[in-house]
Amino acid sequence: DEPPSSSNPDGEDSSSSSPPPPSSLPKPTADARPHRPNILFIEIDSVSIPFADRHFPMTRDLLARHRVRKEPGGDGRTTCESGLCSAFFSNFGIVGPNSVANQAAALAGCVVSPVGTDCRKKMEEDADEDEDGDGDEKDDKICRHPSYREYGLKFFKQSGERKNVWCPVQDDEDANNNSTWIYDVAKENGYVTFFGEEFCYLGSPWVIQGLIFEDNPDFGVHNAYCRLVEREFRIHAHELCEAVSDFNNIIRGAKTCKKKYLVDLSGKPKDPLPCLDGTYGKPKQELALDLITSMWDAYPDIPKFAYLNAMAAHDYAIDYAAMALGAEEYDEVMSNFLGKMLARPDARDTVIVVRADHGLQGGPGIVDYSTQIEHRHPWTEMVVPANLPGVSLENLALNQERLVTGFDLYRTLRSLMSPELRRVQPPQAMHPSLPPIPDWSTDLLTTPISETRTCLDAQIPPDHCPCEYNQRSDPAPRYGVCNHFEDGLDQFCPDVEEMQRRRDIHHPHGPLSPYRPRVKN
Repeated sequence: DEPPSSSNPDGEDSSSSSPPPPSSLPKPTADARPHRPNILFIEIDSVSIPFADRHFPMTRDLLARHRVRKEPGGDGRTTCESGLCSAFFSNFGIVGPNSVANQAAALAGCVVSPVGTDCRKKMEEDADEDEDGDGDEKDDKICRHPSYREYGLKFFKQSGERKNVWCPVQDDEDANNNSTWIYDVAKENGYVTFFGEEFCYLGSPWVIQGLIFEDNPDFGVHNAYCRLVEREFRIHAHELCEAVSDFNNIIRGAKTCKKKYLVDLSGKPKDPLPCLDGTYGKPKQELALDLITSMWDAYPDIPKFAYLNAMAAHDYAIDYAAMALGAEEYDEVMSNFLGKMLARPDARDTVIVVRADHGLQGGPGIVDYSTQIEHRHPWTEMVVPANLPGVSLENLALNQERLVTGFDLYRTLRSLMSPELRRVQPPQAMHPSLPPIPDWSTDLLTTPISETRTCLDAQIPPDHCPCEYNQRSDPAPRYGVCNHFEDGLDQFCPDVEEMQRRRDIHHPHGPLSPYRPRVKN
């Protein structure tokens, strides 16, 4: 049986053992909508480019065989022999220290900033100083302060009392009633959707689905992973909880349990532990991939959008060999899956994204300075059919070497789902009748990114700028919960102001706080 949908947060199976008939899902009208391709978005958590070179050789080689190249002869035209053109973005930058910030950028076009250090605090201070008492600043949720990264964005939500989320807004604020969440956009455009996160994330502060944006796909694997965690509790309850009486309450984070949320990451793909029956069954890492394949088979005439966050490399164990072997075993699983997807007839109508949200960010491995540098260089590749309407292979090939972020990836996904966006001029402008998009982002498939683009242009915080190869953002990094990449950003870390002061003193360009204002279209 296929795993139940994740659209029911109460953990009850609300879906049948097979996908519902196409008639029960939104279906695009051929004569009313432009062509929309399938989109498969595979995110492998915590994989930098060097880490992928070391531990994902089969997947890297598979994608390299489809690399977009200049045609021989010097005429400047770009092609790919297979008709499926892959692009490797060698200068992809992160926009925050962890998954939440980078997923919010790629899946919603939103900026995540720490509570108490952003434009919202500035607006509250201005409201307190409002001498005329008209309350304008207090009621205004649009960031009007050019020195802040959220400038021009609208306050959306405070997540877990730790982070503020800011999202793009139309120039006509009253007309902007549309969600930028990619799943809402996909449904508006007739897509059948899948969301996969390879752990039971109820109560987790490190996800965006359900916590920041609505957890609303047509299919998912969340319930299946919660059942796996429940099984682990039944087997090891005396080790994990002080008292066990109601497993459902434990799954939801009962106070009797030592952990507020539960991650089932034990074992590796080929070992017995991760199998569904605990011994010799199907590896749990294949759950989501099998369901994605089933969805592609079940809906041949409906555009499909699937996002999966794979956790095989998200292992910050002391045993580095175990961490590396887990990634290498998943490399075999992923390369086999992608090989089958690229061999399907509908591969000519499918855009595939393979990326990491950031590099290794926890555990003893970050004591190594090279690992700290790798954190800001996530692995990102894309496969695009050569005959996809509106795509410029020349610009795609050019953008491989440009400074790119998740915001650009978001605009690219939006343009694939809503091709009418590509008729808007200038290319960074918003469409008046569609949900807004960050005005600093670029469609990677149609528009060349400037060779002189800076981290400020791309909205990359100074601490995470990939161009700062020779500088530590902190001369004395700490490790553990408040590690090198979250000091000064994580409000639960002690001495936040002191850490910011030390960075400002030692940084060669002075304090890191100011942002120059963006030029509005």
